[in-house]
Amino acid sequence: MSLTDVPRRDFSDLYLSDHERSNPRRRTNEWTIPVLKGCGLEGRKILSADCGNGMDVVELREQGFQAMGFDLYPPAPQAAAWVTVSRADSIPFETASFDAAVCLEVIGHIPQRVRSAVSQELLRVVRPGGYIILGTPNRYFPADEHAKLLRVHSPFRDDTLSSKELEVLLDGKPAP
Repeated sequence: MSLTDVPRRDFSDLYLSDHERSNPRRRTNEWTIPVLKGCGLEGRKILSADCGNGMDVVELREQGFQAMGFDLYPPAPQAAAWVTVSRADSIPFETASFDAAVCLEVIGHIPQRVRSAVSQELLRVVRPGGYIILGTPNRYFPADEHAKLLRVHSPFRDDTLSSKELEVLLDGKPAP
């Protein structure tokens, strides 16, 4: 399962560029780390799911987290020690081995037919009582900053999910 069918050369040219190595670090500092700290996870074991070039993992580790990651493509050289090449529907880590999994701007790119398998894998690798932190364009506010320019996703396509759809993915039933 590919998040996108990006040829490896194109992935390297884009995601390993200087700009794309600094962007995840900035977003990790501005958004991910405050969220993790707000959950009481400072210094804990964090999995970055489908982490792209892995620079978020590097930043998390530099900020004291025990971070690991995986992606379909090889990471930037700085992240290679902590990022594994893997598919999201078969995460190569032991059950309950992380305090949290961070999956940002990924789930909407995973084909709908395998999203449930991916969410079950995330649930498997996070310890009971742990956290899964998902970020995805919302069907009702479909903008993201994943690209260099503001990108708006169609609320009528499968790559935007509502809160209820995310709840169903993670527990199999919507909240009342």
